[in-house]
Amino acid sequence: MIVVSTLVLAAPPVVLVVWLSVHKAVKSRLTDEMAILEALPSRGQPWAYGRDLMVRAGLRGGRFYPALGRLEKAGLVEAKWDESEPEARRRRRMYRSTTLR
Repeated sequence: MIVVSTLVLAAPPVVLVVWLSVHKAVKSRLTDEMAILEALPSRGQPWAYGRDLMVRAGLRGGRFYPALGRLEKAGLVEAKWDESEPEARRRRRMYRSTTLR
């Protein structure tokens, strides 16, 4: 720990600012993804629409959908198109967790 803090303090100011920015971005991404995972229904529960999840997670679309995409790509979320909606309505995606909680 002392070595790490010594290395950070010895780094040029530009490197330190870049490191802090990247660290903050990673923390923000993880926080968004954790909020989504907590809002997702687990296997065996009814699927949830993306908009409903976004409200439950307390995120806006610009942060919610990229984070949801990362979770789906990682295999933590499964998605499907809602086929029960009438033809006049735009199709919606439904989501749930791939894990049992």
